[in-house]
Amino acid sequence: MKTSTRARVHPTSIAATILCALLASCVGAVCPSGNIGVGDFIEPFFILGARAERGVIVGNDCSIIDGKSDINDASICGTYADGSTVTCNDGTNTPTSVHTPDGQNWGNCVPSTETCTNGNGGTLNGNITVQFCCTTEA
Repeated sequence: MKTSTRARVHPTSIAATILCALLASCVGAVCPSGNIGVGDFIEPFFILGARAERGVIVGNDCSIIDGKSDINDASICGTYADGSTVTCNDGTNTPTSVHTPDGQNWGNCVPSTETCTNGNGGTLNGNITVQFCCTTEA
């Protein structure tokens, strides 16, 4: 009698893998552990072709820490609605430091191209593009 050496994959594992791929919620963090993301949040409107874009700061899990109060201010630099500030190099959109509402200071920001999509971080619609990941300053 011949025995099979093929591994069996449980149907639940297959379903979980497909669900993770569809929801993009199991992919992992958008920045290295302990970092925050700085980028822009594109919010579509129900009016055909209209959208708003604003600067946003997110946690490593895509949760929104703070966002610009002006929905048409796509610059990541400047002051945010809940008191965060992102300081950038003169004439660039490259952050040198970030101060969040909890009093934490962040720096050493490096470029990123990660995206948080529907369902992550409580965003019902729209996409967050993380342009930089920043580490905490001791």
